[in-house]
Amino acid sequence: MKSQSVIRLFFTFFFAFSYGVLGFDCTTDAFGKILPSSATVVNATSVQGGGSYGDLIHDADFPALATNLPELCAVQIKISTSDNVVNFGLFLPSTWNNRLIGTGNTGFGGGINWPYMGHLVNYGMVAFSTDTGHNSNPNDATWALENDEALTDWGYLAMHESLAQAKQIVSTYYSDKISYSYYMACSGGGRQGLKELQDYPDDFNGYAIGHPPWLLTHLHPWAAYVGTVNLPNTTDSHISEELLGNLTDVVTSICDPQDGVSDGIVMEPWTCNFTSSQLLCQNSTISSDENPCLTQAQLPTFDAIFGDWVDSSKSNSLLSPSLMLGSDISGLAGGDAPSTFGTYFIDNFITNDTNWNWSSISPQTVALADSINPGSANADLFDITPFKNTGGKVIMYHGLADPLIPPGFSISYYETVQKTMSPSNTTGLQDFYRLFLVPGMHHCSGSTGAPFYIAGGGQTVDGGNYSVPGFVDAQHDVVLAVINWVENGTAPDSIIATKWHDNALSGGIQKQMPLCPYPQTAKYSGNGSIDEAQNWACADGTAMQMASITIGVEGSVSVTPNPTMGARPDSSSGAASGVLVPEVRGWWMGLVVGAAVVVGGMLL
Repeated sequence: MKSQSVIRLFFTFFFAFSYGVLGFDCTTDAFGKILPSSATVVNATSVQGGGSYGDLIHDADFPALATNLPELCAVQIKISTSDNVVNFGLFLPSTWNNRLIGTGNTGFGGGINWPYMGHLVNYGMVAFSTDTGHNSNPNDATWALENDEALTDWGYLAMHESLAQAKQIVSTYYSDKISYSYYMACSGGGRQGLKELQDYPDDFNGYAIGHPPWLLTHLHPWAAYVGTVNLPNTTDSHISEELLGNLTDVVTSICDPQDGVSDGIVMEPWTCNFTSSQLLCQNSTISSDENPCLTQAQLPTFDAIFGDWVDSSKSNSLLSPSLMLGSDISGLAGGDAPSTFGTYFIDNFITNDTNWNWSSISPQTVALADSINPGSANADLFDITPFKNTGGKVIMYHGLADPLIPPGFSISYYETVQKTMSPSNTTGLQDFYRLFLVPGMHHCSGSTGAPFYIAGGGQTVDGGNYSVPGFVDAQHDVVLAVINWVENGTAPDSIIATKWHDNALSGGIQKQMPLCPYPQTAKYSGNGSIDEAQNWACADGTAMQMASITIGVEGSVSVTPNPTMGARPDSSSGAASGVLVPEVRGWWMGLVVGAAVVVGGMLL
């Protein structure tokens, strides 16, 4: 991507002088006339209202279709550089409201997110996505091995450069300016958005960011570490994957009533009065599916799995928080080997050694990862004053029952930004940045019974097309909440989450509840149904207290790598990363990324 600034100048020149009237045809030839030689139109296709579009053959990250589309032009652009190729896609609706909205990718994946773009374009906005410079499914990290150019594109650069060129195309296509640009994504796409906000504060006016894995160099080693805690699987202390999963409901039943309402939802897991001894099998009882419990030998294992990962050689400094009580950690910690969510990152991003011995995982692994910060992908800048000064707004959200990314990371980021930018005012961020925690929500979407649907990244409901069906407004829809905040100055004091029976509109609404800006929490009034949002209100909650750790300096290996860990050649800038306060083996947890026609670029 080193030549992209030159390419942008070409785009600006060609767009300014090639077209001065309303748009042009949705054809390869029409788009090709405005591109420099280093860019190619892969496909340009007119889609009729109600039609579908996607790439079921070549797009490994999103091999699904965007369905029920409005009338639009779908275009894919390929940018060739000396070292890599980046693709990005646009949905250009025939009826446009002068807004653009971007979305991101999943896990280690690379591909154009046509399915979720199909959700977003129904808001009347141009929808945008980039493949980040590679093509892979979410749990395939082999593309990163010894591939620094692809890592940089994935880490941050492809999103920014693709967006700059996409904006030029949009303005030319409509012969009109973009009034506002927004970003919506969850998980890996959430990290991409947070990185954009930090590094390129003018790129988007508003963000809805879910579950961002912003500190990759700690998250992925933790995911490997937590799997080793429960090994070997031949010892009396081992807890099987099935038993770990079955204990989720038991822990929830202990913590749930402590918030004053027995509804199967743990509102603030960190306040739960819980010890693992409450899971001890009683009176020589043997654990079963109907009565899951732990032996005395298994209790320390459970405590270690759900305990924070600390560096005992440095006064127990925090390396990573663990999952919250009430989360199902069996996918990460119940197997015969650590999750590939952790080991693949270390193999392909850190050590460049696919034979790396996971039994050597240690705090040194984190230090080495920090020193490399592959692709400069950590979104670990905490002074985001430049973004604030643009008038931008950001809503971050995180499900408290996330089984993949500990919610403590999002809380840590928010609290660190607050202490960095407004140390004497605990509410100083509320005028541009709010964090909403979602009790009971799994990774980006889904729950056992808790309301979670806010039209966030990856969220779908059977029978729905976009937004929150029946509640297309800023009070229920996080995208519209961000727009309302940016354009009208109305900050979201709450967002009402919805749960449908069987996650289908035909099943009717099961429960609605307001989500509140952290550290507030929703509390029941004591009157009326607990399933109706009107009977809940946001009130003061209990902030989660987290220890402080220092993120290692990028470009300076301050520890001696383990003998099994080959140090990667350093190509970083040497910039300090900053300070943090604080197949899961099938690891991708079935995350839904959008509506599931074009096959291989051909319209059906």
